[in-house]
Amino acid sequence: AAAGFIIGHRITIVQARKIRSSMAEELGNKIDVAGESFYAFPSPQNLLALEEYKGLSEAKVTRLHAVAEATLAGKLDRAHLRQLSDDTALAELETLPGIGPFFSQGILYRGVGKQDGFTQDDMTFHAIITAYGLSKNAPVEEMLAIANRWQPYRMWVIVLLHVWLRETGNFPKRERR
Repeated sequence: AAAGFIIGHRITIVQARKIRSSMAEELGNKIDVAGESFYAFPSPQNLLALEEYKGLSEAKVTRLHAVAEATLAGKLDRAHLRQLSDDTALAELETLPGIGPFFSQGILYRGVGKQDGFTQDDMTFHAIITAYGLSKNAPVEEMLAIANRWQPYRMWVIVLLHVWLRETGNFPKRERR
């Protein structure tokens, strides 16, 4: 998940998918299942050996090296992250170069697979506002109260809400900074 967020930052989903796929085929291990071949994403060791890659900036390669080092040190291990409190896990993830609050939440709640997390991002808030007919200026506390009713499966509901928004094309408007 961490490598996927690093690769996909500021490019389209299609571009990111192509890069990850070509990296898997060129640098990953081949796996044969029922006569069909699949390629795994490159190992941390292979990522560390990477000096450059078509479609990746020097900064992204450097960040992938940091992800690989963290993986080898056990910092991205699923069991390790699950045993930490959410706040501690998020803070630890955000020590990685290129990983801020949005990416750390994605890694912890989707990548690690915590089923009862709550991602506090524009898409999640927009989905709750839209699904529940709330004012676009609804306070975060109101949305958290709604989400707390989904326990212990808050992350699953959020994923479904995100899928629903994508299917309807009802994305939140981005504010210019």
